Amino acid sequence: MRNINRILNFALICMMTAMFQQYLNIKGKLDDERRFRDSSNEKESQRTLTESLSLFGSSVWCNGDNHTSRLCTFHNLCYSPARHEYMFFHSNMSVLYGLPEDRFSPALQDMASVTNHTMNYFNYVDYHLSVAKELSIKMLPGTTLLLNRFKPDNLMHVIHDDILPMFSTMRNEMKIADMTSHGVRLASMEGQEPGDFSALYELFSSHKLLFKNDLLQQSVICFEKAHVGVSKRSTWYQYGFYEPQGPIRQTQANGCMFREFAAFMRAQLNIKLVNKNLKKYAVVISRKINRRILNEAELLMAVIEVLGIRTVTVSVESHSITELIKIVSEASVLVGMHGALLSLAIFMKPYSLLLELFPYGVNPAHYTPYKTLSNITNMNLIYSAWVNKNPDNTITYPDNLPQFGGISHLPHDVQSSISSSREVPLHLCCSDPEWLYRIYQDTLLDISSFKIILNESWGEREEKMATAPKDVCSNNFHLYPGPVESISCETTMDNDRNLVKISWATPNNLKYLVVATVQYEVLIQEHGLREVNAFLLGTVAFTFASEWKNKLYYVWVRCITGTMKGPFNSRALECET
Repeated sequence: MRNINRILNFALICMMTAMFQQYLNIKGKLDDERRFRDSSNEKESQRTLTESLSLFGSSVWCNGDNHTSRLCTFHNLCYSPARHEYMFFHSNMSVLYGLPEDRFSPALQDMASVTNHTMNYFNYVDYHLSVAKELSIKMLPGTTLLLNRFKPDNLMHVIHDDILPMFSTMRNEMKIADMTSHGVRLASMEGQEPGDFSALYELFSSHKLLFKNDLLQQSVICFEKAHVGVSKRSTWYQYGFYEPQGPIRQTQANGCMFREFAAFMRAQLNIKLVNKNLKKYAVVISRKINRRILNEAELLMAVIEVLGIRTVTVSVESHSITELIKIVSEASVLVGMHGALLSLAIFMKPYSLLLELFPYGVNPAHYTPYKTLSNITNMNLIYSAWVNKNPDNTITYPDNLPQFGGISHLPHDVQSSISSSREVPLHLCCSDPEWLYRIYQDTLLDISSFKIILNESWGEREEKMATAPKDVCSNNFHLYPGPVESISCETTMDNDRNLVKISWATPNNLKYLVVATVQYEVLIQEHGLREVNAFLLGTVAFTFASEWKNKLYYVWVRCITGTMKGPFNSRALECET
């Protein structure tokens, strides 16, 4: 019986092996056919795009008043890796729209969101179309967003300078409605290594992120459609290249767009926020290498004592970027030394508390990227700063490398001046020795003064939470009331006075709007006079008296809902007594 079972098992194994081999043979043939088909399709696509280049050459469309605000879109923009230059092939069919008279002073546009940084200037070199026939060209189909990443090794710069502007550009400039489903390819053209945060850039495209160093040296790469550079609309801070660092004047950044960005990032990272009714907690950012908090355990206990909530410690060494975003997204408080991880505050809920710590000699008023973020319209974060005011509670490292705060390479009198200084003077970016000396200090936190600031800030948060709307961005849609309808006037007599009654119907879309207040602005102008009388009403009718007959009045009415003002009637209503 055992021998029969063995024979049957062996036969079954042989049969399964034969079937599996047959499957592999069929799969191999199908894969070969697919590869041949894909290769054929790619060759056909290359041939079609190359013919388009040979017929139409390159074209460009630009919008913007100067190189810092200008964004350009190209058809058949080419790049030569060997010559490190962009190539524009002119033909009789080329379109050149929105180009300045002089695109070389200093550049056509920026390739990054950081304004006026010479490493990010973009321009192209002019060629006649006939030159393209002499080159080995590889066409890249579809739409590509070409940009220079600024500092891809620093999370603050990744968010502020790169991926948030990418989001803004794709949504608003490239008009992509669904950020999760589009065919745009990203090309990082500054030449830096991918960096620790390259995965964040990859969230913005289904294509593999293209790096400058990946481009074939022997070929000229031509982009079928290229959008060059990223919008600066979402940026809020300048880093001090031409003046001491500080907020960007007249920034267009808005917290509601930031929350949309944060929601997109969480969705792409598959981060699901849990029940809002879970207990509050505070996050403390721990630094392991420099700018350390020497009594971190006491800091944690102080947070628990003052706020009565649990604390979570995070660091780049112990948590992935996905874990950091998830943890901070649901935190009520974020505490940390001045540094890049504080940029994660962009993921926090409205009315969360951000408490930034500063080493000795570093004035919080002079370094405000995170304070500025907190105060952006509709961001609604509570911000506070603590600074070490006791020089005995700091450890400096004068023998470090200069880029990490070392000053031992400097003349002795300069070293003495820096070490005895009580505050870093205003300076430009990026290698001021006194700034580096102080920012790379370690700090022994004064717990009593920290508790005071934490308690006051938490109290401010609780006060604002009590009166805050549930969702600060829920009413951010620009839903304006439409024009009033059926506007008319009627004249009657009352004791030798002419009474003019103006009435109208509510705008058609008003019944679909969720509004707290509805008012009507009425403008009345007597014929022949420049003076206009204005009235603000809560009703759909208004009566005024006129002592004269045969007077002509012009009337305009519009609806106002909160801060949203609808249009006046396009043609004045004429009322005659």
